[in-house]
Amino acid sequence: NLVFIGPCGCGKSTVAGRLIAESGAIDPQRLAVVASEAAERGQGDKRYAWILDKLQCERDRGGTMYVALWRLASRRCRF
Repeated sequence: NLVFIGPCGCGKSTVAGRLIAESGAIDPQRLAVVASEAAERGQGDKRYAWILDKLQCERDRGGTMYVALWRLASRRCRF
């Protein structure tokens, strides 16, 4: 398991979202939709965090409020 721990607003969701995006664990079309939604709301820099922030209240608030789980896999490891 991989866990991100840190204070509010330090970029935990952004790092996790970028890991998800760069590992190919999210469909490129879905990533494009999330990125365009973030850009439309003036929060394009938070596009990676928005992969995990699925609730509207999280996106409005600008921070993850709930635990997010995501499966990642590589040739050698599964998370």
